[in-house]
Amino acid sequence: MENKKKILSLSITINLVLLLTSLKLLFEINKIFKKKPKFIQNTYSHNISETKIEFKNSVKEEFSIGISENQLIKELAELGFKPGWSYNNQHSAVFITSNIACHSVWSVIWKVDDLGNVTKIDGQYRAGCL
Repeated sequence: MENKKKILSLSITINLVLLLTSLKLLFEINKIFKKKPKFIQNTYSHNISETKIEFKNSVKEEFSIGISENQLIKELAELGFKPGWSYNNQHSAVFITSNIACHSVWSVIWKVDDLGNVTKIDGQYRAGCL
């Protein structure tokens, strides 16, 4: 009888640990999807080619040519983008999502004039899985 109680207690403990682990995993997955900026969420598709086109169009709709570079950087930072590369008056910011098997890189690329205003803006999307 004592062994049955120990087994039952162990079984309950294991099930509780599994439940809590599952809830934590669901919470983390939910965080990944919730933290994406809205205009990224609206462009995501399981078809990478479609997502590339949608994201490119979305970036051009979201950010205006002529905006100051400082304002663009501020807006991108508020959306969770991090500074990327800079070369010859061209710059980028990236937003990266990943899980156990896959990652996605959302890049906003822009060019500025001598006054620091955006003259060209584009969006690029890349994804890869193991």
